[in-house]
Amino acid sequence: MRSLFILSFIGLLFVLSIEGKKQVVRQAAAPVPVESVVEEPVLVIQPKIIRPRTLKVLTAYDKCKMECKRQRENEGLATYVEQLKAELAAAEAAIEQENASAEQTNENTAV
Repeated sequence: MRSLFILSFIGLLFVLSIEGKKQVVRQAAAPVPVESVVEEPVLVIQPKIIRPRTLKVLTAYDKCKMECKRQRENEGLATYVEQLKAELAAAEAAIEQENASAEQTNENTAV
């Protein structure tokens, strides 16, 4: 209900603004002495052309630099994978130890 009221209010404002513009246009339509019309020059802004990186010619230095960067990233990833594997092994060992202690506790309670 509230949204319907808001939409109708906005529509009313829109219609009133259009009617107000029509009245302003009618009032301005009265004869006005015509002076020489001077057109302002139109400025055309050309967009900046961005050259794609694929057209850039790589020097031997740039190629070597990129290769070294790839190797560093791969080494970093390899050490990270090794670290995650070590953490996984430690977590699995901890779970096995907890399970073994839980089974031992259950055996002691059953006796």
